[in-house]
Amino acid sequence: MATSVQTGKAKQLTLLGFFAITASMVMAVYEYPTFATSGFSLVFFLLLGGILWFIPVGLCAAEMATVDGWEEGGVFAWVSNTLGPRWGFAAISFGYLQIAIGFIPMLYFVLGALSYILKWPALNEDPITKTIAALIILWALALTQFGGTKYTARIAKVGFFAGILLPAFILIALAAIYLHSGAPVAIEMDSKTFFPDFSKVGTLVVFVAFILSYMGVEASATHVNEMSNPGRDYPLAMLLLMVAAICLSSVGGLSIAMVIPGNEINLSAGVMQTFTVLMSHVAPEIEWTVRVISALLLLGVLAEIASWIVGPSRGMYVTAQKNLLPAAFAKMNKNGVPVTLVIS
Repeated sequence: MATSVQTGKAKQLTLLGFFAITASMVMAVYEYPTFATSGFSLVFFLLLGGILWFIPVGLCAAEMATVDGWEEGGVFAWVSNTLGPRWGFAAISFGYLQIAIGFIPMLYFVLGALSYILKWPALNEDPITKTIAALIILWALALTQFGGTKYTARIAKVGFFAGILLPAFILIALAAIYLHSGAPVAIEMDSKTFFPDFSKVGTLVVFVAFILSYMGVEASATHVNEMSNPGRDYPLAMLLLMVAAICLSSVGGLSIAMVIPGNEINLSAGVMQTFTVLMSHVAPEIEWTVRVISALLLLGVLAEIASWIVGPSRGMYVTAQKNLLPAAFAKMNKNGVPVTLVIS
């Protein structure tokens, strides 16, 4: 029964839909303040991380996801077909655990943005209010996934274009106007500041943070068997994502670094901090638009959470089909969604 449902619901994911889901899982504007603390060397870190990690992983994922017999299950299938099903189960379980912890900072950003928009400090300060609100948001997003991949793709598209691309372009445009006006630049940009000092242990720690920002590009591979033309669309989506992520993160991080001094950057609210400074300088009469931009960023993170809810769940569903989990986890609803795994 589950197989027939899956077959009936297959081939409903377009290139744009898949790209939006994957981009929502990897790209995040709220990471820009962390990048900005490295100054001009953030460009070096992002390029090096892209060359040593992001691009190789993306290319490997594109290759393995389009191999006959390896399309369903993502990381589980790839590891199982090389090292055995138990190692495959371990690999997908680690990813499942990682994102369970990863939901916490995502939800904290959502609550911080809502607190700023609604002028409700308790939402970001009172532990009980914060916990209840986080659970409501997480469960509400989980329920939206019961409608199937087409709804996940719609949420991802809105979140990516309105919550990631649009705020990033606005940030870059405002920073360009800010610099063109002759305002002071908070960092030095030359060959000395471009290359970090790798003789310091702290530099390697910083580099790890940049590597982590690229994590998750392989997680959307569980949707490959739902794509209309995976052989063409998956590698193309990976290529577009690599270019977009590296370029936007570099320019976006620099936009913050050039406006806010490194020792004054707020890691959790640095994006709002930068927008506030830029708006007060460029167009103080419409400074209220910062709240609108906060709402857009909120959409982006909600789309990220939604994409991460369903992605690993589909990988775990394949393990249940292989009898590595109880039979209850192998059940799907009429829309081809493993409900038990999504809510667990």
